[in-house]
Amino acid sequence: MISLLLLVIGIVLIVAGVVLQVQVGVPLLLIGAVFVVLAVLSFLIHLKG
Repeated sequence: MISLLLLVIGIVLIVAGVVLQVQVGVPLLLIGAVFVVLAVLSFLIHLKG
């Protein structure tokens, strides 16, 4: 459940980064990517555990 929430947040941040692009786009993309990676990791840990 938490991983799904992280994934949604990450995707929203990435989309916002792509839309805004100019000054804040790149940091948003990076933060979004971090959220997606965290979501995937927590999902994998959940599968193992």
